[in-house]
Amino acid sequence: MKSIKIGKKKFKLASRMARLYALFIDVVLLGSVQVVFTLPFLFLEPWMYLSTPAFSALFTAALWTSGLLFIDGFRNGQGVGKKLLSLQVLRLKDGKPCTFKDAFLRRLAGVFQPLDFLWSLGEKRQRMGDKLAETVVVRFEPESENWKLKPKTQSGF
Repeated sequence: MKSIKIGKKKFKLASRMARLYALFIDVVLLGSVQVVFTLPFLFLEPWMYLSTPAFSALFTAALWTSGLLFIDGFRNGQGVGKKLLSLQVLRLKDGKPCTFKDAFLRRLAGVFQPLDFLWSLGEKRQRMGDKLAETVVVRFEPESENWKLKPKTQSGF
């Protein structure tokens, strides 16, 4: 498994398949949220149905746009898919998790598919969006806490 050094730490790069699975999980999650919130509007009285298509279209557009563009900016650079697969998006300049701005730049370049995917064949496995935002996707390894154990003392027995 390839690795990358950011600052003083060494991280394992995420595989292309793991990244693809994480995206798939995010898309399924967003689709599920859309169904849960728009399905009840299909069963409203006919006179209320006139406003439903406009609401549904607006809600759908807002959900997918905000979800896909900003999902990796949550919780340590991990969207739901990345969290489930133990992946994380880090900034190359300081090794910190990506911000909402970084997540937006990463996903914005995704409109250039499949050209965007071809960029991921490089040494750091960065998509065009990762290069634009100066980020990289790595295996998430939480900081281990340094537990100080008390030395055993001699008992008076």
